[in-house]
Amino acid sequence: MKYIIFSIIASMALNAHESNIKQDVQGTQSLENLLLLPPLTLDSIENNDTKENENKDSTKQYGFAGHVGLFNKTNLGKTKDNYNAFSASLDLTYSLQNTLFFGLGIHIITPLYEYPKYNAINNYIDTRFLTNKAYINYKVDNFFDVTAGRYHEDRDWLKHYVQGVSIDAQYNSFEVWANFVDEQAHANREHVSNFDIYKNAYNDEFLWAAGLNVNIPYITIAPYYYAMNKFFWSVGGKVESKLVKKEGFSYVTTLHYTYLNSKTNNITNDHSHDHSHSNLAGDSSIIWFDQEINYSFNNGSLLFGGGYMQVWKSYFELASMGNMSRFETHSHQEYDVIEPGGIDNGINTSNMFNANTRTFYGFVGTEINKVALMALLRNSKGDGITQNSYSLGFRWNVTLGVNIGGIGAYMIENKRNLSFLKGYVEFRI
Repeated sequence: MKYIIFSIIASMALNAHESNIKQDVQGTQSLENLLLLPPLTLDSIENNDTKENENKDSTKQYGFAGHVGLFNKTNLGKTKDNYNAFSASLDLTYSLQNTLFFGLGIHIITPLYEYPKYNAINNYIDTRFLTNKAYINYKVDNFFDVTAGRYHEDRDWLKHYVQGVSIDAQYNSFEVWANFVDEQAHANREHVSNFDIYKNAYNDEFLWAAGLNVNIPYITIAPYYYAMNKFFWSVGGKVESKLVKKEGFSYVTTLHYTYLNSKTNNITNDHSHDHSHSNLAGDSSIIWFDQEINYSFNNGSLLFGGGYMQVWKSYFELASMGNMSRFETHSHQEYDVIEPGGIDNGINTSNMFNANTRTFYGFVGTEINKVALMALLRNSKGDGITQNSYSLGFRWNVTLGVNIGGIGAYMIENKRNLSFLKGYVEFRI
């Protein structure tokens, strides 16, 4: 009982990754003005590193951001995957003529406690020193943007830190984008990997991706294409509608469909070194519907909605490069409240993208002043595996730069208890 009480307290107070408070947190702007630095979107270290956020204020030549923090995870079922870790990061940016930008970033993580000790299967935490950013970015207003090196990417099916080249161009209502990715890495409060994911899981192959966004009033139509030479090609798109009402309501409706053609049918792609899943590769497809409703009031807002997702045939491999799930630790969609975790979640890995799996989910949350809450509910049923997950997370901006957050998740896989607690505390500049 003492251990459980200690774990709960630790989980609701500790951290180490990429969470932050959004830029509108009270007092954030005053600190930035005092330091004469570019504004920081305190949205997690990953969101903080997107090209759009890094160069948001190009009128200032220098900039830096960073964090130090503690994170804790405690499993409440029979199988343990418990650890706490210290992490720190530092990001530097420099601009020339408001057109050419240079970025360099490092991310450090080290475990302070692990149980079971050195259990490589259940516990993927390890001491890492990662140069997660080293890039050159050239941009011409909102018309053209190219980035080369190591940087954070945020496409629908390509996220985390990547090593490669990114191109974006926009003219009137049309946007064109493309990526060449040689490697990927993860760097967040929960887990840091090296730039070796493609080497270990895909025999050192590279990824190509390209897409088109057509923006018409209230609707965006976005076809895209992804390919990994010897493993798969994938084509699909999304239609997204955004409506804003004067009464304070806004509505976002999104429909995705993607087909994936596998070139390695019935071959096991083992991600256990990093993603904790191992699945037979094969042709696959996914349809995904998401409805979000937001109501804003004087000192905060209320968010609620739900969604449906269906995967056919084989595991949807493209999701391993990144996905839009509200459950992933990197998504930070809901007031920057810590998410329960999806693919990258140790023994608590989601089955949402498994073969022939259907998922229903719902969410409701609120943000008032410096405090935010978010509840997520999910039922995923597939080939031999049914998961039910109910979680409640919170985020509190204690004072300028100091944030505390945590989440409790009641998670059942068939009859197996995979419930867990996570928590963090961190300081950011």
